[in-house]
Amino acid sequence: MERILALDDIDAAGVAFGPRLIALAHHAFEEAMAAAGAPLPDLLRDGRWAMPLVRIESTFTAPLRHGDRVRWTVRRERLGDTSATLRIDAATAAGPAYTVTQIHVCLDRTTGRPAPWPDHLRAALERLGA
Repeated sequence: MERILALDDIDAAGVAFGPRLIALAHHAFEEAMAAAGAPLPDLLRDGRWAMPLVRIESTFTAPLRHGDRVRWTVRRERLGDTSATLRIDAATAAGPAYTVTQIHVCLDRTTGRPAPWPDHLRAALERLGA
């Protein structure tokens, strides 16, 4: 995903607002899942499976400002039986800006419990690359 930071992405100090950057990283995750063949709206409409976040961490290495063009890349770091760790890197032409690590759990919505990844979600997560 690539986009230019807008005014509503910026805080009073003139740099990108951290929570907004985490939300943008999640948008990149959604786009990556769609490109990998598992659009999240379809997943949620189906009603059987969900991929809730159980952990999220971020590390900011350079400030981002209004007008900066940012590119996010999403890759799988680990794929277990019922969870997946994803790394989302954000960078500008000047270099890395921040990283978000997300851990998602496969949730069977009929039981409310973690479950093994169904084949179509496992395949999509595998396509994200390591």
